[in-house]
Amino acid sequence: MADGLGLAASIIQIVSTGVQASVYLYNFADTVSSAGKALKEISDDISLTTSVLQQLQAILESEKQHGTASKEALSVAEALVQECSKIFESIVALTKKHFPPDHRKRAKLNFLKWPIIQPKIEIMRSNLEKHKTKLILMTQVLTLAKMAVSQSVLP
Repeated sequence: MADGLGLAASIIQIVSTGVQASVYLYNFADTVSSAGKALKEISDDISLTTSVLQQLQAILESEKQHGTASKEALSVAEALVQECSKIFESIVALTKKHFPPDHRKRAKLNFLKWPIIQPKIEIMRSNLEKHKTKLILMTQVLTLAKMAVSQSVLP
């Protein structure tokens, strides 16, 4: 991706996928009592990550006007965003595969499926946490770069 604005635009779609995953997990949590707390925590982690992605999007849109981010920084940001997208998509695919939209009708069966997919979900959650931390760092770096450029322009 050549510029921050294009990356910012792609973040919108990724945030949508993250919101979809979060809502799906949160709704499913009500059907499996043993998984409820864990699924709600994962849902909350996804929501927090989408918030960080939205902050990055705002910074990248602002960056277009100021031109403060290097191509390397944009490349790293793009890689992080794409990894978050893959994790969101994997979570959606895994939950929809094992817990289709009519999962409320099969609550007892869902109870039996949870122990099978829990380790996979936890690995995805751990990876998402790592990427969220890197995204937060990236937003701080881009913000500091913008501040440094704006202060150097001032007399």
